[in-house]
Amino acid sequence: MRTVGANTSDWSNVYVGGVIDADASNENGISLGSNSGAPYANGWSFVGTKILGNASSPTGTGLDLEGAASSLHGGVVSGWGQGITIVTSNPASGVKGGFEISGNYIENNQNYGILVGYSGSVSSPAGVAISGNYINCNGVGSIGVELQQVNGYSIAGNHIPTVRRPQSTAPPMEPARARTMAL
Repeated sequence: MRTVGANTSDWSNVYVGGVIDADASNENGISLGSNSGAPYANGWSFVGTKILGNASSPTGTGLDLEGAASSLHGGVVSGWGQGITIVTSNPASGVKGGFEISGNYIENNQNYGILVGYSGSVSSPAGVAISGNYINCNGVGSIGVELQQVNGYSIAGNHIPTVRRPQSTAPPMEPARARTMAL
């Protein structure tokens, strides 16, 4: 699914349920507003939607949103290079605000679970709320949530498991001895 051009009627859409599924690598799931000169993809809501990538070769982006006042609730974003990207590529200036990502299952995305903003852009997302999600990066080098040049955000109540590294087989080190120093 993708929007293109400067269609000023590309706002206030609700997508309930359903599955958006990539059947090959190098595909994207949903791309809203990233191909237009100005971000007109405003007021989009996805509720209970599964956005599934090619898990055997995770590339592309599950949900790429360039606009404002949009949300993803109770869905799944899995098997992508980047799970969710918000205001990361559109060169239009100004602040884009009002994004909510809540109650989702975000897993098996190779680089990012959620990426908001881009440090080299003049766009600054604002009013970002990320809450109640399960975000499993599944590997070293993967990032659960990254915010770049974001103003006004809330990240609360998410479950982000850590990667467990193997225990060392080296013998335990002697505990450091306490030292005091006179000044």
